[in-house]
Amino acid sequence: MLNNRCTRQRWIRMSMVLASVLVTGCYAWHTQPSVASAVAVQPEEVQVRLTSGEKLVLESPRIVADSLIGYHWVEGIGGQRVALLLATVSSVAFREFDALRTGALVASEATGTGIHRWPF
Repeated sequence: MLNNRCTRQRWIRMSMVLASVLVTGCYAWHTQPSVASAVAVQPEEVQVRLTSGEKLVLESPRIVADSLIGYHWVEGIGGQRVALLLATVSSVAFREFDALRTGALVASEATGTGIHRWPF
């Protein structure tokens, strides 16, 4: 009975880890040639790299006049409205489904070289 329960818990834990890896493995940040082209597709969030080198993720991004406006989530505080001058933005990327990464992840699982081999 105890051994069966431990095995079930191991499978639950393993399934949760595998699901989280598969979900994150399916998407990747894709850099866009301009801020306007990134925001034109109306993504839920964008990753912004500033000319200072700082990176931040903005939710609900939009362009108003010469600024990129969105909400940046800070742990413990919540969403903070942010307005960035377009001149300070060096690149913008948004999450997109990545078939190659997903295929590689699924193939590694199918061949037995993937995450399910990790000891728990």
